[in-house]
Amino acid sequence: MHEYAKQHDAEVVGEDILALTVTDYAPTIQKIQAAKPDFVVALPVGASQTGFLEQFAAAGLKDSIGVVSTNYGSGNQQVVVSPEAGKGLIADQGYFMVVDNPANAEFVKLWTAKYGDKEPIISGAVDTWNAVHLWAEAVKKAGTTDAAPVIAALESGLTFDAPNGTVKLEPGSHHLRQNIYIVEGDDQHSFKVLETIADVAPVFENEKCDLVANPDLVEHFDPASN
Repeated sequence: MHEYAKQHDAEVVGEDILALTVTDYAPTIQKIQAAKPDFVVALPVGASQTGFLEQFAAAGLKDSIGVVSTNYGSGNQQVVVSPEAGKGLIADQGYFMVVDNPANAEFVKLWTAKYGDKEPIISGAVDTWNAVHLWAEAVKKAGTTDAAPVIAALESGLTFDAPNGTVKLEPGSHHLRQNIYIVEGDDQHSFKVLETIADVAPVFENEKCDLVANPDLVEHFDPASN
């Protein structure tokens, strides 16, 4: 967050890193009230951490301070928070069930026939679906399931018409080029798509990691240290 703020002429005016066991967010909320930010980047994980969103809303801060998150909805947090806490929250990921395209309509149909429709489909399900289908396409291209030819086929720039739109496997980084969806929470435990950013490349990963040239590379990269 610090690195991205710097890139986009923003300023981080406060930060709290909390244990998964925290249930009382009053100290954090007081810090937010004192700092008066334009918005809060909230990255809650774990069941108890969704309580932050409830307490933030209960404190009356939503009218003056926005909340954005890059992981909200990835575990169906929107289902367990109250409509008051979830409405207006901005999130972004590579997939949300409300994405409107024929491939997603077919995927949702297949999913609900198998598993029912009691819970929304999360992005991790689509990540797995895409991975299996990209592997299958690589096997077809290689004409074998042997690892080396399949890896070579995967690194040839394969694409797949996925539920989240066309995805492309980037040869060097092994990351996906894909759509990113910016959504807003509603009061029905769901989302509406505000903006679709098409064909987003994994720019940082592509710059730092070339597994074609260096297949044995095992290193952690992060923007702040590079």
